[in-house]
Amino acid sequence: YALSSFLVHVSGFMLVPADELRLVWFYSLIAGVYILLGRRAGAAFTVGTVVVVLLGNAHQVAPVSSRAMGTFLASLVSLSVIFHAFTQRTMSFYLQMVHSNERLRHLSEHDPLTGVLNGRAFAQACDGLIRLAARHGASYAVLFIDLDHFKRVNDQHGHDAGDAVLRTVAGV
Repeated sequence: YALSSFLVHVSGFMLVPADELRLVWFYSLIAGVYILLGRRAGAAFTVGTVVVVLLGNAHQVAPVSSRAMGTFLASLVSLSVIFHAFTQRTMSFYLQMVHSNERLRHLSEHDPLTGVLNGRAFAQACDGLIRLAARHGASYAVLFIDLDHFKRVNDQHGHDAGDAVLRTVAGV
């Protein structure tokens, strides 16, 4: 997209000198490159556009006036700066969203006290591992642990002690 559009815009700039608005198409190119390809490509295409337009204008049959060229270049660089900031902020928000989703997934799958998988996540993990073992013909075992009379620990030593016991057992 970027390279073919750039070549089309350059050819229009060079081959259609009677079109007074032939430079306007470069704006859409810069915006599109920043959105589709990111900041580095956008900056590179901005620099490339500035160089081609400056060098190419000198060889035109009907060159763009110096005032129009100054306005074009100032607005193109301004557009590039705006899209540079826009794509940087967009990527920042996207990365924050990815991090938040990873955190939410972890919170939805793990017990907050012990850090071990909760019942739903444990069942999903076991189902996947059982299917894998069946596919490879491997044997497997599932171990469930129950803490008998755990209520007594909480009643006699307090919930902090009970939490410590749960964390220790989960760690083992």
